Amino acid sequence: MIVLIALNDTHILSSGKQLMNNLLFYADKHQAWYVPILRVLDQILYFTTGAAGGVFSPALSSGASIGGLVVQWIHLSATNSNLLILAGIVGFFTGLTRTHFTSAILVLEMTDKHSVIFYFMFAGVVAIMVSILI
Repeated sequence: MIVLIALNDTHILSSGKQLMNNLLFYADKHQAWYVPILRVLDQILYFTTGAAGGVFSPALSSGASIGGLVVQWIHLSATNSNLLILAGIVGFFTGLTRTHFTSAILVLEMTDKHSVIFYFMFAGVVAIMVSILI
């Protein structure tokens, strides 16, 4: 069943660029509830098999999908939604690599949003604490 969903939904087995574009640059931030779960499982598959495709892009899109799901739950404005999606990217990437400062600076440089460094760092610190507990 999971394989059929993954093959049918273009946001699951891809680099995640289209998913991040939809979540960050369009007003409709809706995605199916299962997208973050399958994106994380996809990330685990990439990471454990050592297959080509890397860790970076799937990790960014997995974090964006988690942030997008949280945005759907709490119904924020567009600006705050984008901030939460970007914090999700920082959080997931930090949890994966355990480098909170590097993750925050990386997303900061990609987005050129220097005014939100505190929120990125906070997301990174929370994510590293959770990854240590797990």
